[in-house]
Amino acid sequence: MHGMKLLKLDGVSKSTDGYRMLDQVSLDLRSGQSCGLVSDNRPRLNLLVDIIGGAAREDAGAIGYNGLSLTPVERLKRVGVVRDRIALVDSLSVLDNIYLGSMRKHSFYGILRKSMMRRKASETLKRLETIFPLDAPLEAIDPASRFFVDIARVLMKDCDYYVFDSVTRTMNIRQYEAFDAIVRDLKSKGRGVIVMPVNAQDIRNLVDRLFVLKGAQLFEIEGAKELGDDELNDFFLIGDKKDVKHIGDPIYKARKWIEESACDAEIDLRRIAESLSMSYDNFRRRFKAQVGLSPSRYFQKMKVGKAKELLLFTDLEIKEIAEQVGFADPYYFSRVFKEWEGSSPMRFRGAKED
Repeated sequence: MHGMKLLKLDGVSKSTDGYRMLDQVSLDLRSGQSCGLVSDNRPRLNLLVDIIGGAAREDAGAIGYNGLSLTPVERLKRVGVVRDRIALVDSLSVLDNIYLGSMRKHSFYGILRKSMMRRKASETLKRLETIFPLDAPLEAIDPASRFFVDIARVLMKDCDYYVFDSVTRTMNIRQYEAFDAIVRDLKSKGRGVIVMPVNAQDIRNLVDRLFVLKGAQLFEIEGAKELGDDELNDFFLIGDKKDVKHIGDPIYKARKWIEESACDAEIDLRRIAESLSMSYDNFRRRFKAQVGLSPSRYFQKMKVGKAKELLLFTDLEIKEIAEQVGFADPYYFSRVFKEWEGSSPMRFRGAKED
């Protein structure tokens, strides 16, 4: 892992329901290097991260590693992703969540092995200047702090590349300094790091190169490290202004409402439109224009996304996962999943384990 390695996106394109979300996106990141990504459209940035991390498949182009093309399943093994949509399970303990995706649940191991796993998990959290009771269920942890568990989970996977999505937003000074040290340590060990910055300080401290995903295309900002804070803040505002400046935007509110309801069996979209003082037809039209999907399709996508996390990171049976994401009929769940992913839930899980 210590030799120079290259993660390369070459002309990656992706369309969703007829909308071109990514168009000829190219990026190269060498081991020991970090880059920052900001965007003028959060769903597009989420999609790009999903593709880099293997949770989504591109329509065209390729993602390569040391000259070899990587499938989404291979990316899942090489790229560790900490998302703003945290890939954790509330009912499991902090310790079980930290080991999601890297080992079976720790309760299946002997006393010595469990002791070693607890020690490593505790050490990783201490590196982040954070302490949680390892046996507590995740749902008992402050939601604003749960991303520390996700960072620890990804660090335990020992990947070639890491993606940290907006994780510094609520860090205090000690935690920020600890995270900065972790990023530097990863780079010194030959890992590549991608960061979604939340302010000029992130751009200046955490990244070597800065890229802006504007519209459907990605642009590198030359000499970003030499710019002043005001200029860097301008890039940050370009990248995040939909989430910062337009928190009062009704479509933003509707999207967050839908995301938070992803595990519900149903959602009353007409009631959401009414609560936003909009007719349903106008709400649907504006939502699709801004997000790229109709509200009902977005609700379905969020369900499938949560199901993928459970398939990848837990041992739950398919029927149990269907119930977790609001499907009473596991066969209907499988049909919906296959429509979005091109494979059944069982084959999706099997491909990850190959």
